[in-house]
Amino acid sequence: MTQESNIKSAEVNTIVEQMTKQSADIKVKKEAAQKQKIYIDNESEKVKAEAAICDQIAAEAQAQLDLATPALEEAQRSVAGLDKKAINEIKAYNNPPKEVAKVMGAVMTYLKEGTTWTDIRKVMNDPKFINRIIDFDMDNIPDATIKKI
Repeated sequence: MTQESNIKSAEVNTIVEQMTKQSADIKVKKEAAQKQKIYIDNESEKVKAEAAICDQIAAEAQAQLDLATPALEEAQRSVAGLDKKAINEIKAYNNPPKEVAKVMGAVMTYLKEGTTWTDIRKVMNDPKFINRIIDFDMDNIPDATIKKI
């Protein structure tokens, strides 16, 4: 072989070695990309499953809200219609019916007041009692209070 032929052969061998190395590098990168794709696909499925659960919880919460909304609106209308005469009528009971005592006990619990009939009557004597009920922040009732009720 001639020197020129040896040089060409060495160049070809170098190119083949480089291509073999690049091919191996590409294979490694392709395998890593495939593993990454599998991981992403698995995570995507988990996210989809969790999203479905969240959607179900949201739908159930909306259904409960839809059921509660009419009662809330009726309660708001009743509270808006409160006047001194109605309060005086309730205060006049020496021994109120169970339902009245139960509702007033719940109201006092929300207002963080005593729940005995004596306590309830004292709170109802407050000139600001009606305003306290009308202005009550029903969106920020502590969980402990709700559980107590």
